[in-house]
Amino acid sequence: MSRTTDRSAGWPAACLALLISPPVDVSLDARPTLYYYLECATGGLSCSQADVRALLGEIFGRESASQLEARWASVLDKYTIEAQLRAPPAGADSPDLEPAVETLALRARIEDVLFAGGEPERVREKLEVILTAAEARALEAEFDAAWPAFAQWWSGHEAGWRAYAARLEDLLRGEAAPVIAAAERMYGHAAGAAPVVHLLPVPVAGPVNRAFQKGSRSFVEFRPDDDAAARVAVMLHEYCHVLFDTAPPAWRRARMEAFAAAAEPSAASAFAVMNEALASAIGNGLFMKAHLDARRYEAYAARRESFYANAAVDAAAKAALPLVERYARAGSAMDRAFFDEYFRRTQAAFADDPADPRIALGVSQFYYTQDSLERLAVEATSRYGFASVYFNRWSPERNAETIAYRFPALPVALVATESDYRPALEGLVPGADLPVVDGRRSVSCKRRRPGGGWVYVFVVDPDELMLDIPARIPDCSG
Repeated sequence: MSRTTDRSAGWPAACLALLISPPVDVSLDARPTLYYYLECATGGLSCSQADVRALLGEIFGRESASQLEARWASVLDKYTIEAQLRAPPAGADSPDLEPAVETLALRARIEDVLFAGGEPERVREKLEVILTAAEARALEAEFDAAWPAFAQWWSGHEAGWRAYAARLEDLLRGEAAPVIAAAERMYGHAAGAAPVVHLLPVPVAGPVNRAFQKGSRSFVEFRPDDDAAARVAVMLHEYCHVLFDTAPPAWRRARMEAFAAAAEPSAASAFAVMNEALASAIGNGLFMKAHLDARRYEAYAARRESFYANAAVDAAAKAALPLVERYARAGSAMDRAFFDEYFRRTQAAFADDPADPRIALGVSQFYYTQDSLERLAVEATSRYGFASVYFNRWSPERNAETIAYRFPALPVALVATESDYRPALEGLVPGADLPVVDGRRSVSCKRRRPGGGWVYVFVVDPDELMLDIPARIPDCSG
């Protein structure tokens, strides 16, 4: 890979002496790759499933590949949370979530054994601790049957893949290493716990764009002609999500306290995109600034949505980048002062509409006044890609300590009918009501709570197919 000496005065050069580069374990291995293909094709992983299934069809023939996938799934399908939720215990009105969550944990343990690799006998022994002996033997038999054809296919391509892996590993051990160390420190983790990176070749015509983190393992799909730096940036981005989700209590408390104290109308929107914005500022900002020369980086950063393919996240990440750089240089964890400044800096990203519900409700509380409205609320949050939503029936007389009162800074959405929205809205914003706009009564409105966050009300009919959430909602009257 060509390098240039005309580097921007980025933070990594100043921090190399301060930050100890963590070890990076890059794995390009045939056996874990076949495991990945089988898990991907049968729904065990969030991956480029259509591309991987097409690839298995090329390797084995579509009919043989389908039979292999079916046999593999027959062993592991019951170790998915979806299978548990589809099949509640006899006589139960709804599935028991505790066994379902335990089942999901079992699937993760199975995959951890598979991707750790090692001698086949040792892999089977580890699987027999989780699965029944018959299930472990069945998986081994399917893998052994597929292995000869797969190994032959692999050997014909491995040299090119190794060259790509070397380029990516060079970046991970070089320019990316101080970024990984800085990210761990900023999220309040001990340094030196970088993930294992599994490189997965998916040499098909489709767009290979999947990279994700699962536990301590990073999975990065690639084609040999992919830009290795772009793959590393995505991997760092995904690793930041793991660091965010596992940050220590003091870090999380500082974040919530800053949000609760933020006076900016845009605070809910900035809070909702924070996870993605910080990951983008680090993976797509810090790393790319270290990798590119000044001219190329400036052109990259100036492009719309170059950090993230969402205008709000992209703008927030770029606004937060100088703050992130400062903490990276200092080797410090994000603290209350960091989050206070984050909310101030990101105001400009939401200046056009600080309370856009399609952004602000990304981390929020959704309440519905009737059970028949629950499906509308749940479907809408999924359709709009909201990251973290709490759902419940609006019933303050039964749940006096409902989360809507315990965490008043979080935005609240009320999904109600014409006949019952007023008591719920009155309970949060006394005196508020739906306004008249252009001579017609609106079916939605927003208002900030006294001393708290935004409240949105959506009046719907239970028979409606979907809950539409406009980008702009009028203020409530009263």
